[in-house]
Amino acid sequence: MRESVSGTKSDNSLHVPGLDWESVAQSSSQWRAKDIRIAEHLSVLPKHGLCLWPEAGEDWIHPSDIDEARGLIPSKRVFRKENCRDPVLLNLGFVKYSYGSRCFRGKATLWHELVSEGYEIGDCVEVRSANGKWRPIIADIVGMFWNRHQQTIEYELEKNGVPQPKRFQAIQFRLSLKIGVPPTPRQKAMLDRAHSLNGL
Repeated sequence: MRESVSGTKSDNSLHVPGLDWESVAQSSSQWRAKDIRIAEHLSVLPKHGLCLWPEAGEDWIHPSDIDEARGLIPSKRVFRKENCRDPVLLNLGFVKYSYGSRCFRGKATLWHELVSEGYEIGDCVEVRSANGKWRPIIADIVGMFWNRHQQTIEYELEKNGVPQPKRFQAIQFRLSLKIGVPPTPRQKAMLDRAHSLNGL
């Protein structure tokens, strides 16, 4: 038996101050603990990024998806990248790039990954008033675009099917959940991450 930080007897399990819920965290460990919890939330968030058309050739796009890809890229759209469910395509190096309900399969050629903020097209969000700067509204995300100058993702919103006149950044809104509908694992991770960040 050994003594824990609090001075009480405990079992032989590893005890690191600040990385459990029982002890009072010391300052350095407290920051590390929060970093670990945030990293756990980020691990379930989608992979977002830019998908640019190579200078020549179409070999990196699945032959069945060339027309769809040409309709989506090159552009400032922010895509979600995920593995193909078909093991043959996966072994050939193909992944799935999706933008809302539209998608194409291609290889990771000129893929530039961005830091995912967790939001997806179709999410319902509440625009913050920012001390009266904006009119608070509940709206749906219908587009995601990369702002190269500000190095941030901008979101196109619609309220009741009506497009909003400007694009928003994630800091200007928060996730809005429907009453009685449990959050998805992604949405739960976003809510947990927001709580962890607010507690820093």
